[in-house]
Amino acid sequence: MKTLAVFGFIAAALVAAHLVIAAGQSDRPSSVAEAHWVPISERFGFVIEPTGPATRAQAGPPYLPALPAELMPPLRGYFVVKTATGWRRLAVVDPAELSKL
Repeated sequence: MKTLAVFGFIAAALVAAHLVIAAGQSDRPSSVAEAHWVPISERFGFVIEPTGPATRAQAGPPYLPALPAELMPPLRGYFVVKTATGWRRLAVVDPAELSKL
């Protein structure tokens, strides 16, 4: 009876480990690094454009606290949506048209 309980526990642990590992993998465009991907839903996300390697001056001295979000420079990027043929980049062609909505 104890061996049956041990096998049940091992099976439950393996299933839980599989689910945890699968949850960490996000479905994102193949050309986008995980650090630059912000998933919004299963079919919609935001890609942060890489700005190049951070230098020591950009990172700041280690003894200074992190800046609040209001003082951080904005990140550039674009939205993507998943279609039947794959991920498609979204763009606003004419921002002036948005004011007419």
